[in-house]
Amino acid sequence: MGYTMKMKIWAVVAAGFFTMMPALKAAILTGTPEALLTSGGLDRFSAGLFYQQLRRPIETETGFEMELQARTYEAVLGLDIMPWLTLYGSAGGSDARFRNISDYGQDRFSWAAGFNMNIWQWTGYGDMPVWRLNFKTRADVARYETETGNLEIKWTDYSVAFPVGYEVVFARSPESITELDHLEIFLGPALSYIDGRYQQGGQSYDFEEQNSFGVMGGVSLFITKTLFVGASASYFDRFLIRGGVGYSFE
Repeated sequence: MGYTMKMKIWAVVAAGFFTMMPALKAAILTGTPEALLTSGGLDRFSAGLFYQQLRRPIETETGFEMELQARTYEAVLGLDIMPWLTLYGSAGGSDARFRNISDYGQDRFSWAAGFNMNIWQWTGYGDMPVWRLNFKTRADVARYETETGNLEIKWTDYSVAFPVGYEVVFARSPESITELDHLEIFLGPALSYIDGRYQQGGQSYDFEEQNSFGVMGGVSLFITKTLFVGASASYFDRFLIRGGVGYSFE
């Protein structure tokens, strides 16, 4: 074999080797079984938008009695850290007034954090149960504030509720997108402690609620297994009404 022929053979081998190198590198990279960092799906998250109006009789440190009225709106994000425990946080805005004393003010930032725990449940018998009874605990701390003219109001609401819920599962065709999924009704005792302060004309005064013990109840209609609209009310000598829409990414 001549020198020229040998050089042609080596040139063909070298060209083939360098042509295969990108494919070999790709195979090595895609064949790595594990990743240093991984990201899961959104199945443990839920989100919602809610609006509420509240009225609470309060008493200042000087013994003066007033009625606090407020309107709030918030975006809520929840995370299921356990199958029976959801942590959530919210952010939004609020404005408030003292009834017959001041007007509603400018919206100010508000936030809340809490948890929802499913303590006990009893499911109907059968392969496809149509009802479920449960007992839950819900607790949160929420911070609100507003400002109008020379009046500034800030307060924190520490609340906990112990609702008993009854869920009714509707007959639903798997392929249907128009039939409702299930309905939940809940009712139970609640406690709420308000610690607030308002400032006017250079003077500051502390205030708190007149009644910490009350009752809460509501209804949630699940349009699908993951999308719902709901409304609830709490009563502490006055009503707090709340409504909104939520979605679970399960």
